[in-house]
Amino acid sequence: MRVFVSGAAIGPGEYRQAAFDACVQVGVIPIATDYRAARSEILHAAYGAIDEADIYIAVVRELHDAAHPGEGCQSFTEMEYERADKKGIPCLVFVRAQERGELLSRFKRFERQPSLVTEFRSVDELRAQITAALFAVLGAPSTKEEAKSVLLLLPRNWRSENLRHFLSDTLVQAGVVGYLLDEVAGSVRTNLLTDAMDRADIVIADITDRNPNVMYELGHAHCLRKPTIILAESTSMDSIPSDLCGNDILTYDRGNIGSIQRPLARFLQEHTRRAAR
Repeated sequence: MRVFVSGAAIGPGEYRQAAFDACVQVGVIPIATDYRAARSEILHAAYGAIDEADIYIAVVRELHDAAHPGEGCQSFTEMEYERADKKGIPCLVFVRAQERGELLSRFKRFERQPSLVTEFRSVDELRAQITAALFAVLGAPSTKEEAKSVLLLLPRNWRSENLRHFLSDTLVQAGVVGYLLDEVAGSVRTNLLTDAMDRADIVIADITDRNPNVMYELGHAHCLRKPTIILAESTSMDSIPSDLCGNDILTYDRGNIGSIQRPLARFLQEHTRRAAR
């Protein structure tokens, strides 16, 4: 099952990630479009994705942002919703509580059927509501096994941004939930690491720059015998510490990160099966 997640009014941040996490939890595949392109390109991509989707989700955080491309024009959210509605697939709309009144007045369909709209007040509440709504639509039991979690150990620098986005997309397609160390709540960094490792079923670490934090965190994962997938740029292999040379290291070229998508997916599949045993 494929679920189109409209990001016109939320962008690529924590609200969209909450929707993606909920989809993975339920066992469906989230799909979305990039809203940084030209308007015509966005609509073409969105319509194509909606035509392939089984469920449509719209999350509206602020109505005055990217959802409104111009005075007198329909918003992207409106046009996407109409496309999904005409297709006849279930449409789930979630709106931040502060924006409900304006949403109902702008979308006449919602004003006539306010039950179509679910309010949320926080990211956690949004994630829980989407999960419950998807279970209701799919008729799936709420006792479904929780999706496997992958902790990403990446250095904090501009060069890791493309890798982070690539890994996030690959993990979603593999049906697992990925998160960074800084996304785990904790009082001090040592507690963050402990909590993050406890939560992780699999660890992915990029050791290209031999970043001290990443190396320490990877060592912690090895001590806990966590399944690990080690990544490194092919040009950095000569400087990899000898203690790691006995591990399988998946190498990539910075200009063609996508080349490791298939082997990475295979590693994830194998480690996920092991974690389930």
